[in-house]
Amino acid sequence: MKIRPIRALSLVAGIVMFVLGQPAGAAVTFETVALTGDAVPGVPGQNFAVFNRPTISASGDVAFAARYTVNPFTNLREGVWSGNSTGLQPVAIIGAAAPGAGPGETFQGFRDVRFNAAGEAAFKAVVGGDFSIWSEGGGSLSMVARAGDQAPGASAGTVFNELNEPRLNNAGQVVFRATLAGPNVTANNDEGIWSDVGGALAKVVQGGDTVPGNPFAATFTELSDPVINTPGQIAFGGNYAGVNGSGSAVWLGAPGGISPVAQTGDLAPGSPPGVEFTGQSFGSFISIFNGSNSLAAALAINDAGEVAFSASIPNQDGGALPDGGMWKSSNGTLSMLHRNGTDAQVSNPQADHKGCCNGTPVINADGLIAYGTSLLATGPWNPTPGVGGSLTSVMTNDHGTVDQLARADQSVIVNGTPVLFDADLGFPVAANAAGQVAFMASLFDPATGSRTRSLWATDTDGVLTLIARAGDQFDVNDDPLIDDFRTINHEGVSAWTHSGGQDGRPVSFNDAGQLAYFLNFTDGSSGIFVASLGSPPLIGDLDGDGFVGITDLNLVLGAWNQNVPPGDPLADPSGDGFVGIEDLNIVLGNWNAGTQPPVEALDVVPEPGSLLLLGAGGLGLLGRGRWRRSR
Repeated sequence: MKIRPIRALSLVAGIVMFVLGQPAGAAVTFETVALTGDAVPGVPGQNFAVFNRPTISASGDVAFAARYTVNPFTNLREGVWSGNSTGLQPVAIIGAAAPGAGPGETFQGFRDVRFNAAGEAAFKAVVGGDFSIWSEGGGSLSMVARAGDQAPGASAGTVFNELNEPRLNNAGQVVFRATLAGPNVTANNDEGIWSDVGGALAKVVQGGDTVPGNPFAATFTELSDPVINTPGQIAFGGNYAGVNGSGSAVWLGAPGGISPVAQTGDLAPGSPPGVEFTGQSFGSFISIFNGSNSLAAALAINDAGEVAFSASIPNQDGGALPDGGMWKSSNGTLSMLHRNGTDAQVSNPQADHKGCCNGTPVINADGLIAYGTSLLATGPWNPTPGVGGSLTSVMTNDHGTVDQLARADQSVIVNGTPVLFDADLGFPVAANAAGQVAFMASLFDPATGSRTRSLWATDTDGVLTLIARAGDQFDVNDDPLIDDFRTINHEGVSAWTHSGGQDGRPVSFNDAGQLAYFLNFTDGSSGIFVASLGSPPLIGDLDGDGFVGITDLNLVLGAWNQNVPPGDPLADPSGDGFVGIEDLNIVLGNWNAGTQPPVEALDVVPEPGSLLLLGAGGLGLLGRGRWRRSR
């Protein structure tokens, strides 16, 4: 990965990574993957014009849909691309043949692109006027389902009508919810969930199916969008009704069998004795303000089969609305994370805050759960303008320990100016296996009364770091010798932030600490970018052995005065496309950094005096090398 910007001559003593906004010292490196105006790979003579939000793989490759101009007098065209700043490849392009579709059928449009950890893409596309779901999970791009096709497991003549966005797990398996049409379709059986976990596409559940284990012969009435982990376990929220009443549950399983994780009538852990889950709200978006029970897939899963979900219980303070809360299932054991009315464990000297969960949780590989909360101020308090009598916050829950990452009315220093987190905070969030968390937030400037959209993440030390903010300038050029600062526009920051990395949802924050996102600028341009918040690379370690020494120096000298390519790309740590004094200074300025390999694996190491002479000689070559490069 190329990192931005490193000025070797001025930073020989210590390479400083570009840090945006946060004074706590968290280092972030940035990579520009694609910009409007860039040439479109696979479409000669065309240029990118409009981007959608990217997703990222474990290796740092990104996938995204984009539009490009054909010529000034025709409409924009679309495609899907994947790769990184060193090269992008087309996955599918409008007008290209749709493999496995009808004769002569081509792609006509794209949406809902996502990548899994293996770098396989899945997306929705329009083919022959029909929406369809496509995946590379089988090794090559193929169609999984298409509107108008017979729905597997449904009665004859029952076809897919509308296809929701696919979820793609890290094993390349897909799950999705769809509505149905056909002569036997009614309001009771017009939706279902399908997956190719078993190889062939099969039904997981359909409205009207009998609820497993329900003594009242109840049938499913509503289904949420599902999530899927790498082993192929599928979780979803499902409401049901029968002659003796109705209820709801979080379900876990696969085609051929599902069972409840928790359901209406079960005792609610963490509540007073005898209190049960109630209503039709499992896996739903719970609002402490309006008691909404709409299903919005407020649940998450990881590869260990742990499930985090929202649910409701009767109001414990005598109110009419139910108390919403967040629970976790681990190895068949339920535990409560938070619920309305419990101490939210936040710190504010002006008030006691009580409240709970409002939004979709994410759960990482280690069982850390991150989610947004709504908090009620119960004491005297001077709220941020526009926040009213409530707060919002981003919380994490790691094995029973609750931490607050950010809270509305919390002051942070951005570019030397104190601003406040605003009410629009942390819905939703993302987390990776390293325990890092990313989220979108609105910032309020008390001095100007303005509000700006921003993207935040924590580094490997838990330091909250600003990635991008509307109104700030951002250098889009990775060349350390060329600055190209552009101003981020008012709504110009966007990222997929609702995955823990193992739930099949679009991943924006991979386990290496790389965060993929989209920026739009006031000059009308936009781009796809990656911010790296993982362990910083060992600067000068060109061969990757964890030590800056003679082998790294030899790489530079062996490609001295060459352009890259044909010179060795490893010999160009400055990333300017030329092996010269900047690259030499990077190695010499970090000499002996890292852990030295065993002595028998080392060549003879030059004396420090020789290194100084070599550095001086390199300075003498600077003019000649640059002159040759500029000819």
